[in-house]
Amino acid sequence: MFTYPSYQQPAISEARCDVYWEIAIPFTDSEISAFDLFGNKVDELGKGISIIPKSNFSGTLKWDLQDIATGIYFINIVYNKTSQKVIPILVSK
Repeated sequence: MFTYPSYQQPAISEARCDVYWEIAIPFTDSEISAFDLFGNKVDELGKGISIIPKSNFSGTLKWDLQDIATGIYFINIVYNKTSQKVIPILVSK
């Protein structure tokens, strides 16, 4: 799995980043959560976080920030239970 840094930093209404994965292993089994600096889970896939598919091996991760306060956050992606990526997000409102 490969991710690009989040674009639109600092993020205001949404954060996005491009994600690429192995074509033979679906991304649907991934666990994606957002945490604040204290390690508290503030969001997860299926709530404010979604994946917008681009192809069968890539997509755009989108995080809706309407209910998220100004601060520093980390999106944690666990792919295939063997690969992990952490994406820092700065939110400014």
